[in-house]
Amino acid sequence: MSPICNEHGVYQAQERLELPRPVKGWKGGPIAEIDLAFIGPHWIWATGFQLWGADCWGACSPLCDRDSYRASSREAAIDAASAYLRRKVGPRAGECRDAAAIIGWLDTLVPDQLDLFGAAA
Repeated sequence: MSPICNEHGVYQAQERLELPRPVKGWKGGPIAEIDLAFIGPHWIWATGFQLWGADCWGACSPLCDRDSYRASSREAAIDAASAYLRRKVGPRAGECRDAAAIIGWLDTLVPDQLDLFGAAA
């Protein structure tokens, strides 16, 4: 099924990977999310995050078909979105619990090769 695109070029995600906020009864958004859609010859991706802290810093982007947000496969889209989020929140991981949680979550989405195949000899 093809994803739905509105008149502004924003697509509806076919898949959303998200890190929920671990607060009992929380009705708000997740700490971080990656939206994915397959639109013919390529995949597109978008990210969002919200850090709780002194400045409540966060960002999100619409899921659009732009060159910089295209990937050849679902895995490549997740890799690219993960790399983007690492660049954005990584510098705050030492001082912000939410940033550290995002980095930990990203590690589960894109495991290191050694984790997949065992320790190197």
